[in-house]
Amino acid sequence: MNSYFDQLQREIAAAVSDGRHLPWYRRVRYTGRARALIVVVAALVVATPAVGAVTNWFGFGKPFYFTKGSPTLGSGSALAHTSRLLPIRIADPQGGPAWGLRLVYTTRRDVCLVFGRVEDHQLGSLGIDGAWSDDRLFHPFPKGFTGGWGLECGTTDGAGHAFFNVQFSGIAASANPFNATRGPDTGGCRTPRYMPSRLQRLPRGRAAPGSRTSPGTCPAGASRMVFTGLLGPDATSITYRAPDGRLQTRRTSGDDGAYLLVFPLNQKTCNLYFQGPNGARGPCGGSVGGGGGNGGSPDPIGPIKAIHYRGGRTCRLGAPAALLAGYTAVIRRLLPSSSRGRSLVRPAVRARIERALARFATAQHLTRIQLDDAISGLCPAVGYVDPNQKHLTEAQVASRITVGRIRHGATDTGAAISFTARQPVKNDDSWYEVATTGPAHCEADGNGPVGYGNVRVGQKLSEQIGVSASCRGTVRGVVGYVQNGGPTDAETAGSGGTPGKDGSIIVGRFKFTIH
Repeated sequence: MNSYFDQLQREIAAAVSDGRHLPWYRRVRYTGRARALIVVVAALVVATPAVGAVTNWFGFGKPFYFTKGSPTLGSGSALAHTSRLLPIRIADPQGGPAWGLRLVYTTRRDVCLVFGRVEDHQLGSLGIDGAWSDDRLFHPFPKGFTGGWGLECGTTDGAGHAFFNVQFSGIAASANPFNATRGPDTGGCRTPRYMPSRLQRLPRGRAAPGSRTSPGTCPAGASRMVFTGLLGPDATSITYRAPDGRLQTRRTSGDDGAYLLVFPLNQKTCNLYFQGPNGARGPCGGSVGGGGGNGGSPDPIGPIKAIHYRGGRTCRLGAPAALLAGYTAVIRRLLPSSSRGRSLVRPAVRARIERALARFATAQHLTRIQLDDAISGLCPAVGYVDPNQKHLTEAQVASRITVGRIRHGATDTGAAISFTARQPVKNDDSWYEVATTGPAHCEADGNGPVGYGNVRVGQKLSEQIGVSASCRGTVRGVVGYVQNGGPTDAETAGSGGTPGKDGSIIVGRFKFTIH
């Protein structure tokens, strides 16, 4: 019997040494001490199948480096004492430390979600696949870290809850935020790039699949899709479509309705989660971070199909098939085939389509706005509390806009506008914005924020409006103040609205003429 167990132990040791016992171990190098420990554990698992899974896979390396954000700009800087690791644990497709989620508040009243691998009740990244020079150690994220992929933060409502959802299609299994690090021990592999199948079939010149074999590409199976967010205090669970096509339900976590989904990134999941009923969103991966928009509702194209709330209420994502078919029929009947897919449609055609959609909405017993909401297939922010109890009037934000010319030699190249702020900006939920329109050859149409970050009452704000060299004509603009951006991180996303038409309050109007 002793010879049998001696032979068994030698075979297990050889398997561990060669990295054959689990696919995930092919990328992990062990020290002699760690190898001996795993041999003992593996032998125990063979002898007693009821033994629990190993929880400490890695030794600890140095903490992740990051640059602390400004307390008055963007999402602000983290309040480290508010950082807490949520109980969510998602198994990695190749094994090893589970994925987890951490929540932290900031100086600008934002909430940020940080995802990564969990080791010894800490969140961090792994030294594998080129990250951290393949040191095979666990590198914890400091408590002041707010995420290195972008868009992981959202504004809070009047009750301190946040509503935002984000997806990433290019995360390496190491969970190392490549773009947020520096120094010789950082980096990592680049995820392969996939294109949803419908997008691959578009005519050449409109879209083309990317290369899957670029230098530094992650090993096969080492790329992930990550979907995460906060659904509010009333959310209890989500129903989502797993990579095998089955619908599954998972409970949300905490008072903010947090969730985390981690799937392999491959051609199958790219087709499944990045391809809508009328086209494709792609590509998937192809970069260190990947990424997706930040919004108050999960994207209907993604894996989440329904959100369940207290009291038995359920919101199903995606437009009803019959409503979507009728809506599409209206568009196709009035929009010439030559104009489909173009960003610019003649004003007369737009007006006819709008009138037809208004009639279609009435027939469906919906307002025009309700029709847009239904077609988008999004879920509302259930439980959202307006943070501003007193709503401002236009008279309370109005300010005179002054215009100064910008010249390059004897040529006008635009204008610089300025005004005095009459209302403050204290967090990521409010901001000033500007939108301009002009003759087509001026290339002056645009919109965006004025200033960035906190603004004091009485502070002078300015913005430059550029035009093309061939511009001749009048450019008109309007400045607005957003008192409450709602359940989304709109300022950081660029505030693409038009003052007076996007919920903002008009501060003032201006115009200038290029001769």
